[in-house]
Amino acid sequence: MIEIKVMLFANIRDLTGKEELVLQVEDEITVSDALRIIKRSLPVLEKLPIDSFVVAVNMEYVSRNHLLKDGDIIAIIPPVGGGR
Repeated sequence: MIEIKVMLFANIRDLTGKEELVLQVEDEITVSDALRIIKRSLPVLEKLPIDSFVVAVNMEYVSRNHLLKDGDIIAIIPPVGGGR
């Protein structure tokens, strides 16, 4: 079993009331798989286009097919808007 820490930011944190989650899965998974698991476990996220958010693993931006390993830390970062 592997454990992956998920950091939540901005409107995701506001909607869920959580700053982080811990995923425990049987085997290595991809970022895309992790996003699906997160959406299923937090139904309030169904309204958000979470699949279009930026994802970093261990402080580096990664693609959706990046393979996650035990101890990885995922940051899910919503798009930033505003400004002039």
